[in-house]
Amino acid sequence: MSHRSIALGAALLLALAPLGALPRAHADPSLECLAGLDAATLERLAARADAELAASQRRARAWLFSWLAVNVAFLIGSTVYAAVEDSHLQRDAGIWSAAGSGATAGLLFAPPLTTAFASRRLARLGGEERADPASRLARTVALLERGERQERDCRAPFIHVANASFSLAEGLYLGLRYEDSLVTALANGFGTFLISETQLVSSPRRAGRALERLRADGYTCAVHAANARDTPRAYVETVGFGVRVRF
Repeated sequence: MSHRSIALGAALLLALAPLGALPRAHADPSLECLAGLDAATLERLAARADAELAASQRRARAWLFSWLAVNVAFLIGSTVYAAVEDSHLQRDAGIWSAAGSGATAGLLFAPPLTTAFASRRLARLGGEERADPASRLARTVALLERGERQERDCRAPFIHVANASFSLAEGLYLGLRYEDSLVTALANGFGTFLISETQLVSSPRRAGRALERLRADGYTCAVHAANARDTPRAYVETVGFGVRVRF
């Protein structure tokens, strides 16, 4: 065997070596921190966290499904309007409106707020985790922290910029493409912007406030954010002749 072949073989082994490495287990720092608390404190904090998560779930669901209904109604109405209108201007206005409603509805599930489906996630806990107040508390606070990050993401500057850009493009297209279209262009552009901004501004802040109250009540442990079991996922499964999506 030539020296070149040996060198290539060694290089290949070195490249593949990381793939065969065994994963290392990492202890959850939140559980290590909670191990120092007495049973009464753990139970008190766990009960408080459960109540805060339940309230956050109610707020998140009310916002999510209310705005889903609003956007779907506008989407259907605009689509029907565009289909029956003879005017090219009004047809394009309906198409733009439908596209905006569809986009804002899609943002509600990109991904959906973790707190809106918190009860489903907690229902997947094993019996031992449910019985252990430290594990239950750590998981509950992890959901609140992830929900708090998503709540902030709902109001991120780039989303407002994207909304303004879409609304401006809508207004300019209608206003420049058609004559005597100023009223329609302004109504569509400002309407799309105001509805979308209202959705963003009204997004929940309950999870963040819940965390502040928990910390004020004595919870000082940091949740291990890299816990893969709490990563938001959507599961699609067949049900009869249709499909069902679980979060």
